Amino acid sequence: MSNSPLQSLSRGVQYLGAGLAAWRSNRSSGELNREKAQRHLAQRLGRLRGLPQKLGQWMSMGDLEDESNPLAELRGAAEPIPWERLAPILEDAWKAPPSEICRWIDPKGLAASLGQVHRATRRDGLEVAIKIQYPGIADSIEGDLRALGWLSKPVGNLRAGFDLEQYRAVIREGLEEELDYEREAENQQLFQMYSVGLGYVVPNVLPDLSGAGVLTTAWQDGESLESVAREWSEADRSRLGMQLVEQFLEMGLVRGLLHGDPHPGNYRFRREENGAKVVLYDFGCLCRLSERERDLLLCLIRESVDPDSTVDPFGLLVALGFEADLLDPLRHKLPALCRILFEPFGPGGKYDFARWKVSERLEAALGSDRMNFRIAGPAKLVPFLRAFTGLAHALKTLAVPVFWAGPLARTLAKRPASLQSLELPAEVRTGATFSGIAKHLRIRVQEDGAEKVSLAMPASAVDRLHELLDPELEAKIRQRGIDVNGLVQRVRENLYAPQEVFTLQDGNKRVTVSLE
Repeated sequence: MSNSPLQSLSRGVQYLGAGLAAWRSNRSSGELNREKAQRHLAQRLGRLRGLPQKLGQWMSMGDLEDESNPLAELRGAAEPIPWERLAPILEDAWKAPPSEICRWIDPKGLAASLGQVHRATRRDGLEVAIKIQYPGIADSIEGDLRALGWLSKPVGNLRAGFDLEQYRAVIREGLEEELDYEREAENQQLFQMYSVGLGYVVPNVLPDLSGAGVLTTAWQDGESLESVAREWSEADRSRLGMQLVEQFLEMGLVRGLLHGDPHPGNYRFRREENGAKVVLYDFGCLCRLSERERDLLLCLIRESVDPDSTVDPFGLLVALGFEADLLDPLRHKLPALCRILFEPFGPGGKYDFARWKVSERLEAALGSDRMNFRIAGPAKLVPFLRAFTGLAHALKTLAVPVFWAGPLARTLAKRPASLQSLELPAEVRTGATFSGIAKHLRIRVQEDGAEKVSLAMPASAVDRLHELLDPELEAKIRQRGIDVNGLVQRVRENLYAPQEVFTLQDGNKRVTVSLE
């Protein structure tokens, strides 16, 4: 079913409306006005379905610190299309009336960005999920990609310096893959084969009831991420969180295949006797990583969290596809940036995502170079970053600290020969290295010149300095006109280099806080 010129014009007008809504969202001042503008944008993007709705889903997961982003509505189901419009499509695909194949079909479908899922019972009693592609959605791809320019500038100033064609190509390839349900069926069966033994539930594909615009699988259900966060015990959530980290590392950096659309609507969870199971839906987009890309990412993560590393991450990032010319002006900032990005993998016990504050810290460290860093990145890494963001979002929602260092060590142990033989660019041992970053935050207390207390902790603890100060000491600091938040901001802007954070002299007592 093709779009008529009138339908294309209507969609173009809707795009213009979404672009204006995005512009208002970015320009709105005041929390209430901004929320209203974002809610309006979410409604616009949801009605457009396809690429616009997917773009909204990606945007909603971009800021892990924003708990009330109205764009989060796009992670769930949109308003479904009436069954009467989809039934003829299904009959045409099956070459038979649906009632001959199924004894029951739920007329109220679960709507997503590119298609709609209806629960049904086959004549033999098997519970199935029937995904039917929206009529005309495939014909809208090229127009949507052209209209991406309308959204890119107001949503995030994406056009400023971006090779937009490179990103359009990646998005086009991903959308074409998602719209090809025969290829999705192959993806689903491939992921099922790759993920054996990892605690995933991947619904079985039913090839005889599937085709270009219809994909039928066995029905698999479970609890939503939000339900798990509310109702599972802390111990169960903690085990699930650890399992998600293990799965991400094993599938992505050992086996080289990740689910490429990690918004919460594609995940369900259930508890079974042998542990938690992660139910996955929608395999239209997979993240595939070559052997070299896996080794480079593992090497970058390993060096980023090693306090004794002398590697310059510039060469690793360039080898991964970052533009050297764009990255070079901020080369001295890269060690600090990588340490922030991969901090969860570091030593020091369980990691609590509530303390990551990645957007705030990266913003401070990058300063005016933030656009250079964004546009230097290769489009081919977008699926991996989406998968990592999805994992981070899930762990933040579960609200349990998770020990990442152990799974990372086990992953590294599985690829010793590959990592040992990895040919690294010459640049990795020149320029700005991780050795320029402080290893410890140290708090010293002296009385009459004699040291009474010397307490050391990981340097990243400086981002939680406010929490480390007892109320009495904090009150004295405020009385001296010292702004703790300002101190932390200065440390970030100085890229966590060794430095004195502050000194407080109170009578015969002297308190010194420093990065060493």
